[in-house]
Amino acid sequence: MNLLITGASGFIGPHLCRLAHESGHHVTAFYRREPEAYPPWDALISTTFESAFSGVGSLARFDVVIHLAGLAHRNCSDTLACAKDHIQSNLLDTVCLAHFCRRDNVRRFVFLSSIKVNGDFSPDLSPFTSTDPPSPPDIYSVCKHQSELALALLLRRSNTDYVIVRAPLVYGPSPKANMLNLSNLVRLGLPLPLNCLATNRRSLISVQNLSDFLLFVSSKSSLIRETVLVSDNDDVSTADLIREIARASSVPCRFIYFPRRLFLFLAKPLMRFFAIRSLTCSLQINPLSALSLGWTPPYSFSEGISLMFHQQSE
Repeated sequence: MNLLITGASGFIGPHLCRLAHESGHHVTAFYRREPEAYPPWDALISTTFESAFSGVGSLARFDVVIHLAGLAHRNCSDTLACAKDHIQSNLLDTVCLAHFCRRDNVRRFVFLSSIKVNGDFSPDLSPFTSTDPPSPPDIYSVCKHQSELALALLLRRSNTDYVIVRAPLVYGPSPKANMLNLSNLVRLGLPLPLNCLATNRRSLISVQNLSDFLLFVSSKSSLIRETVLVSDNDDVSTADLIREIARASSVPCRFIYFPRRLFLFLAKPLMRFFAIRSLTCSLQINPLSALSLGWTPPYSFSEGISLMFHQQSE
């Protein structure tokens, strides 16, 4: 396959580019600025999709476009500026690229969305499914949802098939944000008052499993044209996650008893900094829509956590 992968300099892009390249596919990675080191696959550098692909036929050589590029979810002090950035990066750029794919009859457009389109937290014992009504809680997820709707409308009667992939938190080497904060805390090896975080359930996906799935749906010959929810298919509590991080880091895992209500009360001042709700509440995915396509996660959750620290140290 001849693949164009956007977001090549992000958290997921390098892993996907490497996997596709090693699997024998011809990879062109889209960068908005010069990469620090040129990879063994082709690099296409341009500040915008318009400047790179406005010419008719400029995408015709690609079988599949995998669109990872976008603005990550973040907390912004300037709400208006933040909204404008998200609308441009996560909505308008996506629609622009999909339009060019339709024009040039690219076989498939794979769009990485987010489980936040379904909501921030799932009801207890009720994992999100691909048919649940969307409930995006913020500008990031609203833009992702609007992009999904626009893709379905734009591509449904075209020669370009599409797959919308909603993923939960992605973890891997050199983690960021909440996973980085939690990993740093656990790796101190200190006793933690987090035994009360054993009742929630979180769906996660390793960057290796997500890359494998994106390549899998890119390779399928049959039409898909649907929204797919994907995960490691191995939901865990926050306490389970802490144990696995400690095991993979070769540090002792020490919990001390702490009442859940007292923990939540004392943690309120840290809510913004550490996103306490994401540690204490559940967000589960039913990955049947991904598994029914014939895909099986190549790595277990435990193996994914091990890879997070093993590959990071290499």
